[in-house]
Amino acid sequence: EADPAAPAAAPAAEDEKEIPKPEMTAKKPDEAEFAEKVEKVQARMETLHKRIQEIKENLDSRESLRNASSTESGQARQRLQELRARTRAAQAERNAIYAEINEHEDLRKARSSTIADLKKAVPYSSVEEIDRVIKEKEHYQETHPLKLNEVKKLMAEIKDLQHAKPRVKELHEVTEQIKRDKEISNVLYAKLKEKSAEVNAMRDVERKQQEEVDRLRKEDEGTRSDVPGLLKERDECKKQVGACRDEIKKLRDEHNNAKKAYAEQQRLLKRWQSQERRKEWLKREAERDARRKEREAEEAKRVPWEEEMDLCDMLITYLGRYVKPAAAAKPADAANGHSEGFGRKARQEEEAFFVGGGSKKAKKGKKPKSSEPAAIKVTHTPEVFANFDKLQLRPPLVAAECANAIEAIKAKKEWFKTAPPKSELKRQEEEAKRKLAAAEEAAAEAAKKAEAEARKAEAEMRAAEEEERKATREAAEAAAAAKGDSAPKAGAAAAKSPSSGACVLSIAPVSETGVVVSITTP
Repeated sequence: EADPAAPAAAPAAEDEKEIPKPEMTAKKPDEAEFAEKVEKVQARMETLHKRIQEIKENLDSRESLRNASSTESGQARQRLQELRARTRAAQAERNAIYAEINEHEDLRKARSSTIADLKKAVPYSSVEEIDRVIKEKEHYQETHPLKLNEVKKLMAEIKDLQHAKPRVKELHEVTEQIKRDKEISNVLYAKLKEKSAEVNAMRDVERKQQEEVDRLRKEDEGTRSDVPGLLKERDECKKQVGACRDEIKKLRDEHNNAKKAYAEQQRLLKRWQSQERRKEWLKREAERDARRKEREAEEAKRVPWEEEMDLCDMLITYLGRYVKPAAAAKPADAANGHSEGFGRKARQEEEAFFVGGGSKKAKKGKKPKSSEPAAIKVTHTPEVFANFDKLQLRPPLVAAECANAIEAIKAKKEWFKTAPPKSELKRQEEEAKRKLAAAEEAAAEAAKKAEAEARKAEAEMRAAEEEERKATREAAEAAAAAKGDSAPKAGAAAAKSPSSGACVLSIAPVSETGVVVSITTP
């Protein structure tokens, strides 16, 4: 009564908390509907992209034609720029003249202040006048008797006049410089007047050119009056494209959230179904455990090998009819109160059960032929063979073997009476098998270890043989070298007496890979 689906029915963990049945509120999202909505928005967005591209191509074509062709408006703007550059250059020159004039004015004012200061300090206008006054005072000093104080005063005045000469010279130089500055200022003012007239003329030309440019611009704007509308339409299309992207993002978010909700619902449903299956499995397991315990209790009340012992009795009865003579069977049947017909019928039924068919009736008026029991062949049904095999006994094939077979069955029955229970016997068999497997494993491990040691010993033996061959070669080489060195010295003596002073080298093989080298010296 084992449940083959028990492992699959108990996937839940024992410590897993019980969950209620989930509410099936989330519906499975329709992928086709979602794809259709997204496709509609993408088609609308594609139309807007096409319109934006058309506007861009229109504006680019106009701009390229405007920049590529040398139109009258472009030439007029270029001429206006040239005039403005020339006007700015003339204004810079005029400003430089203004700066130079202002510089000279500042110098003139400073020199005028210096002249005023010098005139206040020195009341004379030239050095000659000062020399004349000095001579007069010296003449007065020489021609008039003067007191000491008067002489000192007169000498001080002469000294002051001498000191005033440099100031008079400076006054004269500054006065001359002011005259030169006035001439330079007059020249600068003339240049300023000329440059101002030039600037004014340039401004007039620039103003006229600006009027021409404005006129051409107005004409050009008349031909480009739809450009602001196109730019506005382009911006609106871009806004709509952004709105389409946001709408697609919103649709995807809603679809993904619905998929997540549905997946979570399915996950909870599967978990709940697994939980319910586990409950059913546990319930069936409890029922199976109860039935098993009942069977074990019943088996404990019964004799351990009752079925096999009954089988032994049945086989003994089955084989007994081949051992007992036929004449002895009839009185026994009569003694038991059975009629001849009833006994014959019973034997036929027994033969039908054990042999597989009834015995043929003898012909009327004729007796069946008698034969010796040893020569009678016993035919068994497959069920009988199976029963013998169950008892681990060989079924008899002739009637002479039936007595020994019955004794073997009786001995088997006696063994069943003292044999341990089937469970214990099975446990003993498993234990024996386990010990046998462990012994085989240990033997295999020992064999591996012995094989490894044999390989190691073989390797060591080969290494020793190699060392021996190497030593033999070295000895042979040393002997050959010794013989070569002694040959020149003993050449003459060897010619007279070959055996005196000669070394004898002998090499004898001892195996396929080894030799013995011996050197004999006199």
